[in-house]
Amino acid sequence: MKQIALALFAGLMMFSAPAADAQVQDPEIAKAETYLQNLKTAQADFIQTSSLGSRLSGKFYLNRPGKLRFDYNEVQDFIVADGVFVYFYDSQLGSQSNAPIGQTLADFLLREDL
Repeated sequence: MKQIALALFAGLMMFSAPAADAQVQDPEIAKAETYLQNLKTAQADFIQTSSLGSRLSGKFYLNRPGKLRFDYNEVQDFIVADGVFVYFYDSQLGSQSNAPIGQTLADFLLREDL
């Protein structure tokens, strides 16, 4: 679960890295950056498919800067960012782990200035 969530943020970061290095910015990239910069709250349903074909679904919530949550329908797993840390709860293992937001790929989406 953690790997899939981190892969999501890695994908988002791929869009920002080329734009940061470009001297002449593509208008479409500038448009996307402006949209993301102005995005403060969001909510979406999601479907997550593993490399083995299993599927989980749930809801994603975003409240920038600093906060997000992934709630899964089928399992009690969740991912939460509280403004300081990102917490991962794995119900199968009955364990929770965390990392400072700035040390995760979630930092890209959660920081105040993208």
